[in-house]
Amino acid sequence: MKRSRVKFSPLKIFVILAVFAAIIFWGNFKKSDFFKNFIIRLVSYPIGKIEKRKNSSTKKITEKDIMSLETKIKELERENDNLKNLLTLDKKENKNRFLPANFVLKLGPENGAMIIINVGSKEGVAEKDAVMQEGKFLVGRVVKVWPDFSRVRLITDPDEVIAVRTLNSKIPGTLSGSFGLILKMEFLSDSNPENNEIILTSGEDGYEAGLIAGRISRVRIKEGESIKEAIIEPAFSDFDELAVIFNPIKQ
Repeated sequence: MKRSRVKFSPLKIFVILAVFAAIIFWGNFKKSDFFKNFIIRLVSYPIGKIEKRKNSSTKKITEKDIMSLETKIKELERENDNLKNLLTLDKKENKNRFLPANFVLKLGPENGAMIIINVGSKEGVAEKDAVMQEGKFLVGRVVKVWPDFSRVRLITDPDEVIAVRTLNSKIPGTLSGSFGLILKMEFLSDSNPENNEIILTSGEDGYEAGLIAGRISRVRIKEGESIKEAIIEPAFSDFDELAVIFNPIKQ
């Protein structure tokens, strides 16, 4: 059975020899301040080099972090400007009407991702009307209407497929649910959306354009396919302050 050999680096050997030298000669020359200072400098020299290199590395990391933060700030400023333009559109040009609604209950999983709200046909609600949360956060779409209540299919339901686009890079795609707390967006593989980019409805499938559906969490490529898939975190967090978006002029 072979014994493993202990390997010493040049730095370790240097320090060990210096310590031995100090032990052997310290007693004979303990009155010599010059020799004491020489030994101290000899031992502390490699340690000082290590500390200097460590501080230099820390400085580089700090500068890199600062550059990264500056880039993120610029991205957030641009995103903020885009959202301001989106949310301050002239209301006179918006033909849709917003009807406040309250959450009543959430249906069991056997019914899909569905909720019931307390407004219905008496208030003019119709199937396919969109439901949002305050802040233009998309929640779902009306799929069943009664006189005083409506059933809403959430965007997290796999049966709910929505035409969307990214806010900054304007990349089109389709959004669908997965029975969980995440969404999936599919788009062409040659597109490169930004990390954390906001996802909006495009208005090509009956939804009002510009509703905020979520934000990109990560992007992955499907093997053997010409599309990419982004994991999206939904914009809505609960069922407070809901509103139905519908056109008061029904056909």
